[in-house]
Amino acid sequence: MVVEVVGFEDLPFGAFGSRRAIARWSDGSVSEAIRWRPDELLICEGDLIGKTRAQIHSVHVGRVGPTAG
Repeated sequence: MVVEVVGFEDLPFGAFGSRRAIARWSDGSVSEAIRWRPDELLICEGDLIGKTRAQIHSVHVGRVGPTAG
């Protein structure tokens, strides 16, 4: 579960997606929580805090649709 959003980063041209959120998880690890294209959806800290990886994936798919990627 995400306990803190460490930051949002721009990704280099050609990468899958153009933004990503880095999160601190309840197990203490820090890693990417989600990647997206800003023209597809808007993500903020409130969308991530308290959510599991599966829930974050559901938010992404639900907002963009199953054919995105």
